[in-house]
Amino acid sequence: MQTTYFPLQDMTSSSLPIYLSSLGYDYIEGHMHRPDGFGRYQWVHTTNGEGELSLHGRLYSLPVGHGMFLYPNVPHTYYPKSAQWTTEWLSFDGKDIAQLVDAIGFHSSGVYQLEHLNQFKMHLREGYRLATSTNQYSSLDMSSFLYSFLIELIKNVKPLHKTSRSNQYDKLQPILLYLEVHYSQPIVLETLADLIHVSPQYLCTLFKKVFNTRPSVYLNHLRINKAKEMMLTQPHKSIAQIAKEVGIESPSYFSALFKKHEKRTPNDFISLHRPQYD
Repeated sequence: MQTTYFPLQDMTSSSLPIYLSSLGYDYIEGHMHRPDGFGRYQWVHTTNGEGELSLHGRLYSLPVGHGMFLYPNVPHTYYPKSAQWTTEWLSFDGKDIAQLVDAIGFHSSGVYQLEHLNQFKMHLREGYRLATSTNQYSSLDMSSFLYSFLIELIKNVKPLHKTSRSNQYDKLQPILLYLEVHYSQPIVLETLADLIHVSPQYLCTLFKKVFNTRPSVYLNHLRINKAKEMMLTQPHKSIAQIAKEVGIESPSYFSALFKKHEKRTPNDFISLHRPQYD
């Protein structure tokens, strides 16, 4: 049986980072033409039959187990390709939602192949249960559900398109893996650039586009995070020892860098996080 739900929006839900605006399952789709797009973020996947999406001048097939992630106000059209096309979907919005969706990994509208379709069928029904609950915390529960749903979604989809940013992130993977292993060693930009066969200048451009920072700043963040782990798990080591082990020879420079990143000194960090014993 077709099921849809459109919750009332109150002050609590509209102030949340993410909230539900509609949900449906076992829904029989027709021809949907949206020259001005749709006003919310939307995820739709096929559970029976096949549909077709027109997006950015291209046609995408949507057989069973394929879905579309649509950004707000992006023109698109979708319609059945088979006698009956059945989908499940939800749409959502929220405070600062654009940054949240982008951070999770959905950088633009696109088409995806979904793994574990039955798992997401259950997710949608759980979402319906939460959305229709009379619990006083239902808005909070639904917000939590949507966040978890998007996390599971990005972990279980294979993009059938590649955005520029996705390609750039993939290209940087060998460097990120290298830094994770060799952060304690002296590292020069040319070495990193050689890993992906680009110039040092182009590598800096890639890092700026993907992480909005330079490779050296990324490396310093990594070293500081590794140092924080050591401070809490290896209390017998001095600040100077830890600094050296994460690749920073000068204790004074390490302390200045740590304070710049953490807004507190290494000793203040230890006092704040490490248990104190009489």
